[in-house]
Amino acid sequence: MKYLICVGLIAAALLGLDLLTHAPDPAADYLALQRAELQAEQDRAAAARWSAFWDVAVPAGGFFLLALAGGGAVLAVDAYRQRRRPLVQLGPVVVDRTRLHSGAYDGLLTGIVAGHYTAAIEAARNVGTPYTFSPHVVYGL
Repeated sequence: MKYLICVGLIAAALLGLDLLTHAPDPAADYLALQRAELQAEQDRAAAARWSAFWDVAVPAGGFFLLALAGGGAVLAVDAYRQRRRPLVQLGPVVVDRTRLHSGAYDGLLTGIVAGHYTAAIEAARNVGTPYTFSPHVVYGL
């Protein structure tokens, strides 16, 4: 047991002596300092990149959200106005009553009636036109 304690004390003394007499390596210290400076510079560059990204992304995102909200408001107002607009039947057409009373559709009913009679006249002219291709009936062959 005495020998083991002696060996331990000798090993501790040699280790302590080596630590005391060991001079620091200036090249290793310089290399560690250079690594720390490089890491700090890279961290600053990364922070600047993120800052530049958010300096552009936040206003652009805000503009996008503002445009989206404005478009939604326009659609909401349009939908509200369309639901509040009174519609009336004018012949086969559904029209806005306020525009009808303002005179916007004055010639519409006349045009509808004229179109109906024109279509009837043209239908009467084309009596006998077959639904299939028959040159002897159409061209008198």
